Amino acid sequence: MSTSAGDSHQQGQGPEGQGLLGFFMLEANEYIEQLDGLVARAGAAMPDPDAFTRSARSLRGSATMAKLGGIAEVSTALERIGRSLRDGSLRWDAALKGAAVAAIDDLKILLRGVRTWGEAENRRVTTRLADLARYSSVGQRPQPTPAAAGLGASFLAAETAQIAAALDAFVARPEARDAFALAIGRVRALRGVAALKDLPPLAEVIDAVDRAAKPVELGTAPPSATQLALFSAAVRVLRGAAQEMAARGRPSPASADMEEFSRASAALDDEPGGADTIVPVASLFYSDAGPHVVSSAAHPPTTPRERFRLEVVSQAEHLRVLIAECSSAPDSAAVGRLGRALRGAVRSLQAAAESFGQRELAQFLGRAAERLLARPTPSGPALDPRVVISLSEIATLLTDPMTPPDAIAKRIVELSASTASGVTPPASHPAVVQRHKPTPTGRELQTFLQSGIAGFSTLSERPLSQPVPLVDETVVPIQTLLYSGRSALDRAREIRQEMAVGGGPPSPDALEELFDLLDLAAAD
Repeated sequence: MSTSAGDSHQQGQGPEGQGLLGFFMLEANEYIEQLDGLVARAGAAMPDPDAFTRSARSLRGSATMAKLGGIAEVSTALERIGRSLRDGSLRWDAALKGAAVAAIDDLKILLRGVRTWGEAENRRVTTRLADLARYSSVGQRPQPTPAAAGLGASFLAAETAQIAAALDAFVARPEARDAFALAIGRVRALRGVAALKDLPPLAEVIDAVDRAAKPVELGTAPPSATQLALFSAAVRVLRGAAQEMAARGRPSPASADMEEFSRASAALDDEPGGADTIVPVASLFYSDAGPHVVSSAAHPPTTPRERFRLEVVSQAEHLRVLIAECSSAPDSAAVGRLGRALRGAVRSLQAAAESFGQRELAQFLGRAAERLLARPTPSGPALDPRVVISLSEIATLLTDPMTPPDAIAKRIVELSASTASGVTPPASHPAVVQRHKPTPTGRELQTFLQSGIAGFSTLSERPLSQPVPLVDETVVPIQTLLYSGRSALDRAREIRQEMAVGGGPPSPDALEELFDLLDLAAAD
């Protein structure tokens, strides 16, 4: 999953890059030695989790500023392990100690190779991330979180059963608006409970019911057959979940009723006219010479294309988070659940692209959404790795507002080449090399995606544009080593996303870093 090769080569060019790398190597060596000392002094016992997390976070921040993605990714995995140790969701044992020691040793080797980064370093990063993912992945906590445990399974079981009864009454009498209002009121009240995300598939079902109810709530026509089918399937899933929570404390994430609900949800997503219609404000003007009540600015501060790039940064970042979660999903049920969430995010991004007139991107995303879960397996639809990898690459380009529009357009054309699949990576990509093999699932899919995304490192050999020569300046201003302005805000968004993915209350270290970044952004 590392993309550090190209960054490292760019950073190593010119005196300024060499000066920044030299500063990073001195600082990073200190952080790595701190991690090594913490583990060594603890012996068989758990090292100080606060100090461990703090050193890993400092190393991650330093590597991020130096644009060394591979070292930053390994540091992030160690930081997540430290946080899990601190909140008690992960136990320190001999296996975890061995993984931590191996990661620290690899960080020392990677640090010595930053000036000559190549495929060997990329492979080392990918291998180490796969090893650490056993301990730092989001699917590591099977027990209910304190929020779910404190709220009580009996309460959630009773609420879920009442929602099922209210929805069932509405399905029996679709013309009864009072039954609809009662059902949706209970749905939205339960949707605000944070514990739902720890009790799959409740969060997914409740969210889908709420989305399906909005057109009914806003329209004057009765619900469609597709909407009623989804509500009926939700009734069966929620009734079963209520019974399972009452009996053993949590619902089963996979069942025949859930598979039927997933098919009903997919059918509703594919129904035309379901998305909100967004039109450019310019289309509301008369086309004649006027006079008009309002007029457009002669020199607007931003163009529609620039506003689109700023608007979709957060959506593209959310897309990347979902793709990362899919790659670490523990089983096929989790892959299906996250895949449906990923498809919904792709369609939301498609709607935004259409509203801003980005037709090529919208068409690409539409084809990707159609083919994302189109590969059947004995356990249900599976993610198409080629589509996932293509989406990951486009999302990475969109997260950087400074990426030239021509580079995005060129990459879309390459990925949308007229082939049978409709969404195809370059011929040299690992996904194409393995296209005649059976579609991987579960752990095999995780390994496939990690090795596939690592293939993006070929950009260092075939860049999208010619390298820009750096200014010959041997002295590195201290200001260049700090986040400021836009970069500080971007880093703050990354921390916010990490908090959302990790769940639970944010750590004091994360809040402190967030406040520091806001100060740096305000000072620019």
